[in-house]
Amino acid sequence: MRAKQGYSVWKAESFAVNAAEPGNSPTNSGGPAWLPGPSMSNLNPKFWGDIDRRVAYVASQGIVTSLAYAGIGRGMPTAEHEPAMLSLARYAVARYAAYPTVWTTCQEYCLAGDTAAWAATAKLQYDLDPYKRSTSLHNCASNPIAFHDQYWYGHVTLQQGHGSVTSVDHWLQQYN
Repeated sequence: MRAKQGYSVWKAESFAVNAAEPGNSPTNSGGPAWLPGPSMSNLNPKFWGDIDRRVAYVASQGIVTSLAYAGIGRGMPTAEHEPAMLSLARYAVARYAAYPTVWTTCQEYCLAGDTAAWAATAKLQYDLDPYKRSTSLHNCASNPIAFHDQYWYGHVTLQQGHGSVTSVDHWLQQYN
């Protein structure tokens, strides 16, 4: 239906790192994103299997998936979480690189305590992708577009913010 309406990209996120967020629980029909054990160390294959079905369906309709596989950036509040995010990046590329995909990595990366760790995660994802598809980090409405000068940065995903409207001039300054 959406492809016939002219849509070409489906923007999706897994919320996999959002366990503490009310209303954004990392659970789908496959169950929770993580099985019991140390935090973010034991992926639930059934959770990702549910996402597999959705990504496969979208691809079968001729639509590209823009996948924020990690969820919201505040899921990596400190650099100590970086190894888990790098591992998740490897997993996402291994699982979804065969599909028509662009990588958004995470939403609102700027809400993390260590934004450089998200940049390292996005860079690794790009480096691992055999097709070198467009990779980005979705920013918050209040911060400038960051990392756009990096070789791995391929597209901008902007938002106005939740309940706010910023002038066109603000966004033109961002692009410039």
